[in-house]
Amino acid sequence: MRIPASLRGAGSCIAIVFLLALTVAGCASPPTDPAAFEQNNDPLEPLNRNILDINQFVDRILIRPVAKVYVALLPEDGRDAIRRLLDNMKEPSLFFNNVLQGEFERAGITLGRFTANTSLGLVGIFDVAAMWGLRQG
Repeated sequence: MRIPASLRGAGSCIAIVFLLALTVAGCASPPTDPAAFEQNNDPLEPLNRNILDINQFVDRILIRPVAKVYVALLPEDGRDAIRRLLDNMKEPSLFFNNVLQGEFERAGITLGRFTANTSLGLVGIFDVAAMWGLRQG
């Protein structure tokens, strides 16, 4: 018996979907054996939930209001200058990361950016390196 090519492709797609559904369904059921459940249970879950609750509380009470005041009081140019300064402080670790990965050209660009922005850009407040064509990599 000869199966048309269009049906052969559809049959293999159906088989793949069926096997994928079986695989996912096997992962969805909880273990029936209590010992297996205890083995797979995360003993730190209650602690993780408490820490998440604390983080959300601190975010709601402290961090979000401070961020809103920061945005309201500081003009966009000032926020950009602070962001550039913080980006400049990351450059040394990026340099060592690039060297350890063997990305020596990127390490050279990073070193050049850090040197230019630290010396001529007033510790990174101004991105002099970007004006010279040295883009962050």
